[in-house]
Amino acid sequence: MEETELPHYYFAYGSNLSLEQMQARCPDARFFSVAHLSGYRLAFGGFSQTRGGGVATIRPDHKGGRTAGVLFEMTPDDWRKLDVYEGYPSIYRREVVQVFNPAGWPIQAQVYIRNQFDAKAPAPAYRRIIEYGYKFHCLPIPQLQLALAECQRA
Repeated sequence: MEETELPHYYFAYGSNLSLEQMQARCPDARFFSVAHLSGYRLAFGGFSQTRGGGVATIRPDHKGGRTAGVLFEMTPDDWRKLDVYEGYPSIYRREVVQVFNPAGWPIQAQVYIRNQFDAKAPAPAYRRIIEYGYKFHCLPIPQLQLALAECQRA
């Protein structure tokens, strides 16, 4: 797809749930809506020197998997900036997915998915950013708790 044909919505599910973080990274990005992605579950894996532990990603889960998150409207400049933060394309890739807003309407969005996965617990400070994002946006905490428990067992 040409860049102009790609969805301009970004589906955030990890530390980019933080409006402050997104404002610092992508000043022109605008919060649009909470949303969910079916067929995937939140997971923590890989190791980030910057974060000091595992980082958020999503993993396919076609047995009822669901990932909560938020949508941001992005400009091409926002995408370029966020690509740098996410390590695109070497660490994370971008995929086009269909998410659903609270009314059930489908929306095309792009999401970052980690290229390599090995379960690893997140550092406490990183975990707190994501927990705050879940609470701030009233997202289902059990999804986050399940992902945290899974990486602790690995």
